[in-house]
Amino acid sequence: MNKSFLKEIKWEAASRYIACVFGAALYGIGLNIFVGPIELYMGGVTGIAQIGNMLSSQLFGIHANMTGYVIFIINVPLLFVAYKYMNRVFFIKTVLTIIAETLAFSWIPIPAAPLVNDPLTLSIIGGIISGFGCGFILRYGGSSGGVDILGVYAAMKNPNISVGRISLMISAVVFIFCFFVYPFETVIYSVIYTLVTTFVYEKVYLQNIKVSVLVITKQPENWVYINNVLKRGATVWRGVGAYSGKDTYIIFSVVSKYEMPILRRYLREKDPNSFMVAWDQVTVNGHFQSHLFS
Repeated sequence: MNKSFLKEIKWEAASRYIACVFGAALYGIGLNIFVGPIELYMGGVTGIAQIGNMLSSQLFGIHANMTGYVIFIINVPLLFVAYKYMNRVFFIKTVLTIIAETLAFSWIPIPAAPLVNDPLTLSIIGGIISGFGCGFILRYGGSSGGVDILGVYAAMKNPNISVGRISLMISAVVFIFCFFVYPFETVIYSVIYTLVTTFVYEKVYLQNIKVSVLVITKQPENWVYINNVLKRGATVWRGVGAYSGKDTYIIFSVVSKYEMPILRRYLREKDPNSFMVAWDQVTVNGHFQSHLFS
């Protein structure tokens, strides 16, 4: 194994950690700069931490932004789940991301006045930025802690459960509490912010999207690549080309959208005469292992 290849592997691994930190920074920017001035609330653990920060201000007179530190404290027991049931790389990336989030939420200043005087605009823009941040973290093999850990664990057990769905279920509990405590407008815009965030990171988090592929090829080793490298099962038929009359192989498999460009690149380099058809957003029942860590 040559040095340049090893260097490339090390840089690729390091870039995933950098992406997790970058995602945490984006999350903090979306939350603090855009929705912080209008005091919107996020769902999940972040929302619980925001409520805790508000209560500490009203009940104990602590006016410093404690959201990041409260998130860190809540995440400590959840990290046990990540350590016990998920791989070590995911655990390390999650710890790194939680630390980066704690710093981002605590150090990124909340403007004294909103950037624009339209709460809906702030909710949508803040949700888009936060969604990209959360999606980046998940896409590159980490998590922002809290609900993400529970969502990834649930998705490991059931491939038809998405991280976003778990997040929305837990967020609903937070918003029910907010409904009785905060003005109605605040709750509505908070829900919009959370929905936009969830929608965006579900689109960015490609490992959670399943794609069925059909490959027409004359090279049988292609399904070996799908089995051994992508770690996916495949079904193979022998066929005959309608025009050429020559024998061919038809390979059917289900991969994640994250794995699609890897398979496409392999076929383009090793078998440029192959033909591939893909269907997005398929529902899978039965044994299908979600490769949620990259």
